Amino acid sequence: MRILYVITQGEQGGGQKYVLDLATGMLQKGEEVYVAIGEIENEGDKWLFEKLRVEPGLRRLKDYTDSENLYEIKSLQREIKIFRDIKSVFEFVRLIRKIQPDVMHLNSSKAGVVGAIAGFVFNLTNRKKVKTIYTVHGFVFLEPMNFIKKIIFIFMEWLSACLRDFTILITQKDIEAGKKFGVLWGDKKHKLIYNGVKDLKGNMLSREDARKFIFGKIPPTPFIKGGQVQIVGTISNLYKTKGLEYLIEAANRMFGAGSPLLGRGVGGEGYVFIVLGFGPEEYRQELQDKINNLGLQNSFFLLGKTPDAYKYLKAFDVFTLTSVKEGLPYTLLEAHMAGVPIVATCVGGIPEMAQHIKINLAECKNSQNIAEKILLEVEKISDEVQKQDINTDLPEVYRLENCIQKTLEVYKGTLVL
Repeated sequence: MRILYVITQGEQGGGQKYVLDLATGMLQKGEEVYVAIGEIENEGDKWLFEKLRVEPGLRRLKDYTDSENLYEIKSLQREIKIFRDIKSVFEFVRLIRKIQPDVMHLNSSKAGVVGAIAGFVFNLTNRKKVKTIYTVHGFVFLEPMNFIKKIIFIFMEWLSACLRDFTILITQKDIEAGKKFGVLWGDKKHKLIYNGVKDLKGNMLSREDARKFIFGKIPPTPFIKGGQVQIVGTISNLYKTKGLEYLIEAANRMFGAGSPLLGRGVGGEGYVFIVLGFGPEEYRQELQDKINNLGLQNSFFLLGKTPDAYKYLKAFDVFTLTSVKEGLPYTLLEAHMAGVPIVATCVGGIPEMAQHIKINLAECKNSQNIAEKILLEVEKISDEVQKQDINTDLPEVYRLENCIQKTLEVYKGTLVL
């Protein structure tokens, strides 16, 4: 089977990890795999390709007209630009003609719409037909936006749904939202398949080494006395949907000047908040300004891009995810495997995950509630008996092999229709 995976951006993120895992998994099962991403604007956009290039048969990164398995669709980008989007449809069609895939698996909203139109155009003019499959990593119209923009995105999702053959969803909540807004219909044309991850426990650093790495990245502060400090951490790209401003406000409620919660920590130890991740400089500066204005510059640190950030999870006393919009985040599964207590907002697929792994659910956009939940988890643990009672086994539904096998069954089932 010849499979073409497409995603709008190649930077490190949940959708890109999903494509990486499926592409390498299908290769191992003997399938022929191709991967395409949108415009490469900076080095960060090459993350997915750099990960794939080590795989046999996925080695070269060039313009798609001169490459073997990895392709750049130069006119495809995240923003809506009508003339450029029309151009990307035709570029997409040329790519499909070149590869002649049996299945085209689209990821991210923009690639989902443009790819569905391109697949439809290709099928009108070619004897061999391509089956188009789309994975919803959280409907974009569920993000905070004005009414007109929301209507446009709903229409785009409806249009692409009319043109594609099958839809994979990673949360039950997205299935309900898809049906509610009329962009998902017919139970035989969609299926719930949870994201899956490998067992990464053997690749994680020990708590001591992980904390040494973290402390080496931040300046000495009044809160760190002989390393006796509670680390509250997250792995998160710096996007507004990640709700990091609410984590900053929660930190301020915990130990900011005049905080009613100050002093509730274990044994009088200090707290340090850590964010491993990167994003647009403008938003990063906005977050840093908020940290400085609240006087948290000695206790809240944005550490930037951190390759294989999951390796350092055992440094954390509590892992947090304060998103206002999510699909089914990999980081919570990784934190679970690290044995780190989790506090996460009750959005997207996170409540579903809480049915399988232990998550202390907090109210979205409620910094007071987030702070209280974090303190609750910190007060349960100590360095001497670090997380001994936490089950770190990965539930079957979140194992990578389960995700790959169920996705392969969708491909084969779609081809016989």
